[in-house]
Amino acid sequence: MLLAGVDNLKLWNKGWARLGDIGSMLVVASLLGRAWLQGHPAWQCPTASEMLSAALLLGAGGLLSYAADPENPRARWLCAPWLRWCGIISYEWYLFHQPMIYWSRGGGWPG
Repeated sequence: MLLAGVDNLKLWNKGWARLGDIGSMLVVASLLGRAWLQGHPAWQCPTASEMLSAALLLGAGGLLSYAADPENPRARWLCAPWLRWCGIISYEWYLFHQPMIYWSRGGGWPG
């Protein structure tokens, strides 16, 4: 919502795309950190898990700032047709399988 407000106030410029670079590094670091924690149960604690979740959330929000510079090479890579196709297909499969998973667990329809 913050970035939508910045766009609405016309405060966008191409420099905002640097936040996308920071966001992509945060996403990769948080995913690697979570994988490391899963492999080392002795180091697992709620604080580390929450910090990695917050880093992932901030990183994903930072990726939205690539909208400030659509010609940025990393922004263009994220808009590649094969990545868009994978996103559309995976969401459709999720929607298709979700009711069957709930019903097979005996929970009925969520809600």
